[in-house]
Amino acid sequence: MTTNNELSRDIAFSGHYSYKIQDDRVVLCISQITNHRPLDNISGTLAIELRGYHTDGHYLVLASTTIGQLTGQHLLADCHYDLVFQMPPAGSWQLALEVHEWEGEQYVLMDQQFFERPYYIPEAVPCSAEESPSAPTAALKEEIPLTDAPVDQINTKSESKPAIPKASKNPKTSTEKKATEKKAKASINKSSQEELLNVKGIPKKVVNEMIEQRPFSSWEAVLLIKGMGPKLLKKLRNGLKLN
Repeated sequence: MTTNNELSRDIAFSGHYSYKIQDDRVVLCISQITNHRPLDNISGTLAIELRGYHTDGHYLVLASTTIGQLTGQHLLADCHYDLVFQMPPAGSWQLALEVHEWEGEQYVLMDQQFFERPYYIPEAVPCSAEESPSAPTAALKEEIPLTDAPVDQINTKSESKPAIPKASKNPKTSTEKKATEKKAKASINKSSQEELLNVKGIPKKVVNEMIEQRPFSSWEAVLLIKGMGPKLLKKLRNGLKLN
């Protein structure tokens, strides 16, 4: 973990800073972000991150956004960022507000401010069947949305006929399935805008930001794109490759 004494603070926070977490969103409030360099020294692209540091030493990026470049001897005042919040696992976390600068190949930490109070996530306590008779026998890992498909009507007659499965009109052969599975993924760093837009669920604005800021050295760097969140990044990783 980098200590505050090791940072150059050429680009730094000043004044008050805070966060407010509500469900899957977090609002970061920062009085000032200042570039203390000479007037003609424009920064690289800046990224604001809220990180959680665990007692065992590892960390997680809980929220992030890019804010563009900042001219020397200038500042951003009264900054408010409403971001997607990634809830950390159970445990005690020390939260830190950080500003990183893109230096051509990677983002470099410029300033880091820790919040005094730790952020604590309690362990979930499972209920036994005796304690909660109405509890389900197994917890669902993920909520499944309802479909729009119509529900089969109930047959009110005493006699019912078994349903006859319909044969598929266009069954795929094993060769077609293998060809589909072997279809190459588009590359975030190399593919065209048209190829990237073919991946379902990626907004055009995010694709344009991706093209403007590439190349990316890691998926963590992709997460810093404006408009990017953990859920959208998961879609990207399923439909795209980095290089």
